[in-house]
Amino acid sequence: MKTGLFPAAYVEIIEDLDEDLEEGEDEWDDPEPVAVIRCHFSGGVRDIEVHPTFVENPVFKELLTLVRQSLKRQDLVMNYLDHEGDLIRIKDQDDVDLMINQSERKTLPRQLSRQPSSSQYVRWEVHATLEKDYSVYHVKDTPPRRS
Repeated sequence: MKTGLFPAAYVEIIEDLDEDLEEGEDEWDDPEPVAVIRCHFSGGVRDIEVHPTFVENPVFKELLTLVRQSLKRQDLVMNYLDHEGDLIRIKDQDDVDLMINQSERKTLPRQLSRQPSSSQYVRWEVHATLEKDYSVYHVKDTPPRRS
C-alpha cells in the first residue's frame, strides 16, 4: 500500500481521512463566525460584518468609525429606534449601552432568524443620519421658554 510519496512501511497512519470530505476540502475550512450589524441609512440597509466579540461590548468611537467607513461618509451620526419608534441620537458610550439594554427586550424579526449559522444578526440596529439633519427626530415645535 502506498501513502503518497512514501511506502506504508515508513508511515504510521494516525487517522483515516473523512470519507465525506471532497477532495481539496478541509474540515478546518469552515468560515469564522461573523456577527452582523444592520445599519439603516437614507432609505437603504447595509449589513456590516464584524467579529462576534465586537458586539458583546461595542465601544462608541469604534462603532461610529465602523459605520462611517462602511457608508463612506464622515458626516454621519448614529441613532437607534426606541420602543415608541422615535430615533434617539447616540452621543456617547452610555447611549450605546442604553440601545443594547433596550434591544435585549425585543424579539428578532422572523426574516433574521433564517440566516446561515456562520453569521448572526445582533439584536440592535443602527440608524445613520447626517450630522446636521435634525428633521429626522420627532420633536414638537414649541417656542423656547423665557425666564
